[in-house]
Amino acid sequence: MAAPRSWREVADGYDVGAADYDHRHVGGRRRTERIEAPLLAAARGRARVLELGVGTGRILSRVVHGGTRVAIGIDVSAAMLAEAAKKRLTVVRADAHHLPFAAASFDAILAGGGVFRYLDAGPALDECARVLVAGGALAIHQFGATTWSPRGARRQDPRVRELAHVDELTSLAARRGFGVTRVVRWRSLPVPPHLIEIPAWLDRRSPVQLWGQVIIVLRRR
Repeated sequence: MAAPRSWREVADGYDVGAADYDHRHVGGRRRTERIEAPLLAAARGRARVLELGVGTGRILSRVVHGGTRVAIGIDVSAAMLAEAAKKRLTVVRADAHHLPFAAASFDAILAGGGVFRYLDAGPALDECARVLVAGGALAIHQFGATTWSPRGARRQDPRVRELAHVDELTSLAARRGFGVTRVVRWRSLPVPPHLIEIPAWLDRRSPVQLWGQVIIVLRRR
């Protein structure tokens, strides 16, 4: 895997497109919501939820509307956080490698939008384990090297970290006291319905690149 970019470089890249980010992504919203449904399911019924890479707050807004008592999002992009704040969301500028929260502060952590591709997975998982309560959920969305959406095929930036196998992340997580609750693999298609879920029995060790996108739900022991 390639070395992660610095948080300042990531922040600068997202600051540029923050103002019209939601507008540019509105076309594929229904498909995106279907992909992210397992993330929201992991947060359902949890009193305190943290989102890593909150961006403009699209996912966090749905968590709040679902009745979560405490919902906080972090991001390194000040401009994206400003957009999220307009939605009256609680957001903090912070680095996922150094979370500014006390131990056992959250019941669930969501990492949508492929945010782990910008992180050094080991230290980030250490922090997630620290701030989660025992039994807490960590739900991670990960892109493959090439994905397809209604806007067309898109190859991931070669400078970001990609997972060769789902097992690569779950193995790192297991060393931090996490167990796997659920893995949902998605295959993107250039024709309707544009997305299919791949059954778990079909080669669980297949590369993420084959599936296109994957949601991994972990439980803190």
